[in-house]
Amino acid sequence: MPHAVNVGHAGFTIIEVLIVLAIAGLILLIMFLSVPALQRSTRNSQRQTDAAFIASQRAVYDADNKTSITAPPGGYDCSAPITSKLYCRYIAQGLSYYQLQNVTFHSNSSVQPTVVPTITGASQVLTDSFFKCNPTGTGAIVSGSPFDMVILFAKETSTGVITRCIDAGLAQNP
Repeated sequence: MPHAVNVGHAGFTIIEVLIVLAIAGLILLIMFLSVPALQRSTRNSQRQTDAAFIASQRAVYDADNKTSITAPPGGYDCSAPITSKLYCRYIAQGLSYYQLQNVTFHSNSSVQPTVVPTITGASQVLTDSFFKCNPTGTGAIVSGSPFDMVILFAKETSTGVITRCIDAGLAQNP
């Protein structure tokens, strides 16, 4: 008695191909949605680290120079040359995200300002004296002391850029 030969199918059905394509499409969609969020998170972490570093260097600068940071009216940025921009030398080697020329220092050593500082973009970081962070940490408010200082920087969100604030004031007068 001859045996029946079972011949399997030699290819895939349309349904099987469509299921594989749907799964591959779903994986690609997840990747395309998550990669920008991961990149944004990495940039935000680097900005936060740089802002904290700039804040920590405030105390080092004041201890070394026995004086608080001062800047001419309108402040200065850390673009080259930084020879006369003493505070810039304190942060020149420690930044991971910000370019040195995008760091701006305002200082109001004796006159309390009336305009609250703001940043203009995600690549800028700004310091200013006579200010403290507002209660939500999204901006600055005027304080009564030249020893108060804020660091303002940007945080990217899925809907745009928001300002973040770090208090960098001295615990006591130098």
